Amino acid sequence: MPRQRSRRAGRGILTAVTTDLSGPEQAGRWRSLEAEALDLAQSMSDATAEQAMLSVADGYRRLAERAEAVVRDPKRLIDGASFGPNALEAIHTAFDAAWAEIVGHFRGDGVSVRAARLRLAKALLSVASKDSREPEVLKQAALRTMALDYRRR
Repeated sequence: MPRQRSRRAGRGILTAVTTDLSGPEQAGRWRSLEAEALDLAQSMSDATAEQAMLSVADGYRRLAERAEAVVRDPKRLIDGASFGPNALEAIHTAFDAAWAEIVGHFRGDGVSVRAARLRLAKALLSVASKDSREPEVLKQAALRTMALDYRRR
């Protein structure tokens, strides 16, 4: 589903619909929306409206925290996915094996390593199904997906 954005006339609160709520760009966007909602809440004279806007800001804060947590540990993205216990075990095993295979390509600053781990987690989730049981098959498919993603850049 593509991103859709709209502005509420005169308010400046950005409404975003996205299928990917994690990552450094999204965390920054959620933090920006949180600040915007807090500013708007402070300008409200109606206590009920102010409380509602503070709740909106709190929702954006929680989205930012989740996005930041996934950046710190991409395996959290896998843990939050809807798979059975056997599939999750296979996905975790595939993630560890795939990362061990490619880690040498991503030495350097922590930001590029975390970004690569996040791309690997997303690649794994894109190729996994609820019936996934073979870590080696998942690993190879995720590495192919990741390689294709890098070629497109």
